[in-house]
Amino acid sequence: MAVVSGDPVGVSRFVRAHADLRAAVGATPVRVLVNKTRAAALGLDARGQLRRTLERYIGLDEIWFAPWDPKATDAAILAAEPVARVAGRSALSGAVRRFVGEAVDPPVPVRMSRSARVGQEPTRRGIRGRRAARTA
Repeated sequence: MAVVSGDPVGVSRFVRAHADLRAAVGATPVRVLVNKTRAAALGLDARGQLRRTLERYIGLDEIWFAPWDPKATDAAILAAEPVARVAGRSALSGAVRRFVGEAVDPPVPVRMSRSARVGQEPTRRGIRGRRAARTA
């Protein structure tokens, strides 16, 4: 994953550094999230301009965007908590959820062995193992 600042300086730095990134990761796919996307820094159609620039200079055609959301990020910094916990309904939280859901491969499911499932019984607080069940 690469996070790019959605302003002319950030995009310029990323375009210059992209060759080094490709050399470091080889054939591994790189998902790009453009952060702090805002029309005030780029004018109308900021996303379109960013998309066209990254496609033209480094051939990227799959890009995700996260908006400039200083209210949510300031609240997260002040609380020393993730944005999703402090401002779960913010535009930034929604954009990050979409990015993870669309761009990040889903985790491989972990299956419990039959012996682990047999020895567990549900309780009000969750799942208790065999040892806890015997002492209860």
